[in-house]
Amino acid sequence: MRVAARLSASLIGAVLVVATFSPWANAQWSSEYLRLRASSAPDLKFEEPKALRFFSRLNNAVFKPEGDGPFPAIVHFHTCGGIDSYRGRYWTEAAIEAGFVVLVLDSLGPRGLSTLCDTSPFNDKNGVNVYRGLKDAFDAKAHLEKLPIVDRNRIALVGFSWGAMAGMLAATKLASETFGAPFGAVASFYPECRRPLFQRDIVRPLLLLMAELDTEVDLRNCIDWLERAKREGLTIESRTYSGATHAWDTNRYIQTTTSQGLSVQYIPNPAVTRESRRDLFAFLTQHLPPNSGLQVDAPPAARD
Repeated sequence: MRVAARLSASLIGAVLVVATFSPWANAQWSSEYLRLRASSAPDLKFEEPKALRFFSRLNNAVFKPEGDGPFPAIVHFHTCGGIDSYRGRYWTEAAIEAGFVVLVLDSLGPRGLSTLCDTSPFNDKNGVNVYRGLKDAFDAKAHLEKLPIVDRNRIALVGFSWGAMAGMLAATKLASETFGAPFGAVASFYPECRRPLFQRDIVRPLLLLMAELDTEVDLRNCIDWLERAKREGLTIESRTYSGATHAWDTNRYIQTTTSQGLSVQYIPNPAVTRESRRDLFAFLTQHLPPNSGLQVDAPPAARD
């Protein structure tokens, strides 16, 4: 079912010097720009860890496996539609079963939003844009780092669509220098590959999980960039699932229109959902190994 596999072996802590992908990166890819764009909405508050129950509210909550830890952890980051109760619970349960603490990040609800699907990820809506989402992810990580049950050196970001775009930025050196200690690894499910996301300084292990039949994003943009990334030596892995649409892990058929006027459909694909689940946790197991000596909690050069 997988039609494209690993593009390059990941070297944790590698320092990569490559060509700039975005034609305007030098002008807008700076700590000052990221802080400015992320300052348009107030910071979030996160809950303390607890067990996942049938009626548990997911929004900005932290859920833990049984035991005292310390456990590896995941920041789960939603699509432009916010937290989907089915998808959010499915992946939270999967992470707990795999032995992870999970923080289910909600960038929308506390700011009076129910969707960002009607605007560009780079535009502000109630002060929220993908750069604000990027800072939210690092703020969530900082919250997890303070918890005794979490191994602060084994925290990953797992994003979906809109959250996946924030994840692509989170894998860069500049993001961690700006907002906090780097994530141990980043996985991005069906991201929209736009040029502002194609940065030169990706230094954390990054996995892109993509759909062959995705009509919401132009898969060719991702493939073209990944081929260029392979030639340049960037630390990126990818999976493309045949027969899958955007949001293959949904539990219901959806047909909708995007902010660009595209007619798209989401078709549940349980087989691909299971395969992507295996791929995700294999990737995290590889890049967040216990007792690895990995240190990602060095003080950043600058932090809000």
